[in-house]
Amino acid sequence: MKIHGRPEKDIKFIRTLSTYLDFFLITPWYDFSKKVPFKPTMKKCYGCILVTAKLITYVCAVENNSLMKEYFNNTLISQKIGYTFVASTLMLHFSLTVIFSAFLNVNHWKILFTNLENFDSRIKSSRNAKMSFSKALIYCLILQQIMFLLLSFYPLYTGTVMFKSSFWRSFNTNLSIEMCYEIAVVSLINIISDVIKRRYKVLNTKTVEVLKGPKVIQELENVVECYQILGETAATFNAIFGYQILIIVFHSGVQLTHSLNVGFVTHVVEETSSEFAYIFNLFCVMIVMYNFLLVVLPLDSIMCEARKFMGTCYNAQRLFHIESKEFEALIKFTNYSEHFVPEFSAAGFFRINKSLIFSLSGHVAAYYIIYSCSVQSKSKCSKLILEHGTY
Repeated sequence: MKIHGRPEKDIKFIRTLSTYLDFFLITPWYDFSKKVPFKPTMKKCYGCILVTAKLITYVCAVENNSLMKEYFNNTLISQKIGYTFVASTLMLHFSLTVIFSAFLNVNHWKILFTNLENFDSRIKSSRNAKMSFSKALIYCLILQQIMFLLLSFYPLYTGTVMFKSSFWRSFNTNLSIEMCYEIAVVSLINIISDVIKRRYKVLNTKTVEVLKGPKVIQELENVVECYQILGETAATFNAIFGYQILIIVFHSGVQLTHSLNVGFVTHVVEETSSEFAYIFNLFCVMIVMYNFLLVVLPLDSIMCEARKFMGTCYNAQRLFHIESKEFEALIKFTNYSEHFVPEFSAAGFFRINKSLIFSLSGHVAAYYIIYSCSVQSKSKCSKLILEHGTY
């Protein structure tokens, strides 16, 4: 189907944002007007340079770093493992984002926006309305950047002023670049998921109007085709961001346990005062949980809106006689639409919905309780040895 008309405001905003993200290879270089990849050979070379340069600079910054050596010599084994997991996860997310954008995601990117424009074209042909654009997305994007600046400024300040380390070495060892990439990917996921959710809302409104109109069968067929387009769009979205979502969820769990270990458990249980660790890890907990919720909640709301369409179709069967053509067509379309109900997952490993929030909270709480008990027991044993020379 040939697509007519200009793209909606939310699509234009994503195009503008992707132009900025193209410089960091967070999004693939894609020419929206011609619908073809933009300079694919140069993009692949640029991606290889970014990954290689980042690995080299990080290794050079860590090597012969007295601050890092002091940290690893004076921390518990659990804190060393936690930092290693956090650094490895962020580096993996950075590498996968650049590699996917440079080598793999161009066709999926094309399908995603072609489907969105196809949906808008079909809805406009039967309904004179435009997609609304939420300014809250822009405010959310600005808030993320402010939180990231706060997260990055404090360790840079303490590393350069308090610990007399160079700015370049502090900037590379505190994983600011990797965190910036994760925040940008989370923002992109949040914006695109909001775009898909708004189209599901428009489709649900259109479905109610069709069921009350005179031409139910003809218009309902167009509605079901639009529902199929959105289902395929959600599947394409999952193919683009599935592995990034998996790493973001894993990083959220690892970062929360590590931050509790270093910032809170150490401060409360071991009775050691560290203003730097406490404030820095507090910011880490805030921004990680904020990013985690920005991924999980919008995707869950998309599935809720999609299930509303199915519920409307089932409930509408009571409006028609059991032997009427409208009733038979409604059953047929409802059964057909069941194959396109969206389900988001982390690269197929587990589903993304609200239950994931409680699952993550339960695992972090269990770790906190077990670690607190073990540290308290160890502290009591140490005191007994110092006082009596035995257990």
